[in-house]
Amino acid sequence: MSDAGTPSKASALAALKARRQNQVISTGDTGGAAASATPAAAEAGPSAAAPEPPHPEPLPTKTVEAFAWTCNTCARECVPVRSESRCLCGHRLREHEPASTSAASRCKAARCACKGFFFVVAEGAWVLRCRCKHKHTEHNPATRACAKAGCSCGAFDSPWVCNCDHPWADHTQAVQLKQVVSVRDMMGGLSLAEMGGGGPAREVNDYDGLKRGGLGG
Repeated sequence: MSDAGTPSKASALAALKARRQNQVISTGDTGGAAASATPAAAEAGPSAAAPEPPHPEPLPTKTVEAFAWTCNTCARECVPVRSESRCLCGHRLREHEPASTSAASRCKAARCACKGFFFVVAEGAWVLRCRCKHKHTEHNPATRACAKAGCSCGAFDSPWVCNCDHPWADHTQAVQLKQVVSVRDMMGGLSLAEMGGGGPAREVNDYDGLKRGGLGG
């Protein structure tokens, strides 16, 4: 009885051992495949799910005629001419007619003889002086000659040197076409007063980097 049962028991043990080995092998293959697939899925997941950043809309612009004060030697605009820039007559650009190639930008201030805006570099209490040592406001705004009694200066001419290392006389004022941002269009056609802002902020140039050699003050 025992001799007859021995081969069948040995066969059963061998079959069980073989089955366990097959289970271990199959489990290892499945785990390896899952492990190898996990980094790829993690790598592809964020890039596939991330949305594209929105493209900003271009700011509304318009073309206007504006003054430019450029150096004839280095061919660049050295100091921006803004609404608060001063004229030889002592008034601001905003107090003159708009820049135009077809008409002079006359001063609108009462009793001012200025026939056209003439840009003068100035900031705060510092003003540009002529070679005759008199201030720009002490010159006739129409003829640009010095109005001081006894002064033979025939026309305003400053020894001031610009930050571009070229003298004031090497610079020219001209009217150019410029692209500017339209604040009104950005606000849907409403003016700053209608929006409750009360008006635009003052435009003042930063002259801290400019050379103020020669006669100033």
